[in-house]
Amino acid sequence: MRFIILLAAVLLTVVGCKKENELTERPLAEAYGDYLVPSDVSSLINNDLPEEDSVAFVHAYIDEWIEEKVIQEVAEKNVPESESIEERVEEYRVSLVKHQYEQAMINERLDSIVSFEELSANYEERKEEFLLDKAIFQVQYVVAKNNIPGIVQFKRDWYKDGEEAEEGILYFCNNFAERFVFDEGWFSAYQINQMMPELEYEANDLFEGKEVKQMDSLYTYFLRISTRIKQGEVAPFDYVQSEIQQIILHQRKAAILDDLTKSLVKQELGKKNVIIHD
Repeated sequence: MRFIILLAAVLLTVVGCKKENELTERPLAEAYGDYLVPSDVSSLINNDLPEEDSVAFVHAYIDEWIEEKVIQEVAEKNVPESESIEERVEEYRVSLVKHQYEQAMINERLDSIVSFEELSANYEERKEEFLLDKAIFQVQYVVAKNNIPGIVQFKRDWYKDGEEAEEGILYFCNNFAERFVFDEGWFSAYQINQMMPELEYEANDLFEGKEVKQMDSLYTYFLRISTRIKQGEVAPFDYVQSEIQQIILHQRKAAILDDLTKSLVKQELGKKNVIIHD
């Protein structure tokens, strides 16, 4: 029933009402010269609803409609005249129309493809602006079931160096691991703590080369910190690449709107629709 009432309240915003001279059917309710008629409500009722739910919906809708009308009527009579509602509505309308037109022009003219070369050049020009607000890390991370075949050999390989050990690790991860990450992306200290069953390290505790192994009832977790970049240092390119892309697209949008505005003003001045008086 609560869902029915909430649904009625939401749909109230999309239905109009009739005046007396527009009535062609017996009204369900009236308020201050406006009428709510069955056809206003029937199109909103889901045909799959049981009959009792449909009736409940109609009653809830009528109640919401009346409440809305009463509040609107009383509010309009009591809002101080100093508050120019009409002016504010007009300002909003103008702003909305302008926004929709600008969006249409942006959608029509914006080249949304940003090449790697442009991203890289923008980063090199502005890299001192991309300072990290927290330390970030690249990790080697493997999760495997405790009794999975090959885990004993994997543990040996994990702590070894050399090409053969690396091949063994990759073979195990690709065939038996539940999850693994090898120097892909960047993680905060908080994210790293979430990757392990019991870990509460601060960023300063996570130095390059640090290794952690933990177990729970089902899995064994292996973690190695391979790269660390401190808070306040320049962020690596791949960490801020998407941010740079958004900056470039924002600049393109601003340039489109600036060119459009100047072109339209010039056009309307030429047509004498706009005049600057000396």
